[in-house]
Amino acid sequence: PPPGRAPGRPSDSPPAPPRPPTPRQYPLTPPGPASLMAELAGPAGTVLDPACGTGALLRAVTRPTALYAQEADRDLAALTALRLALQSGADVRV
Repeated sequence: PPPGRAPGRPSDSPPAPPRPPTPRQYPLTPPGPASLMAELAGPAGTVLDPACGTGALLRAVTRPTALYAQEADRDLAALTALRLALQSGADVRV
């Protein structure tokens, strides 16, 4: 094949588009650093995480009354909302 072409691939075939990341490909905040960040923020009844991902930081908040989160990925946002609602007992808005 010509340089830069994979064997058996037609020369006029465009490359496959990149696949979107799966939830397992998102970087996760480990529980230790999440707890430290929540502790450094101090006591707060209402917390906003503008890039919540899997919600590790919000899950580390002790005794929240309301948790607000933003996440660009709709599927990950839905998963995070469910996890927060089940684990926190707070009013959850994602």
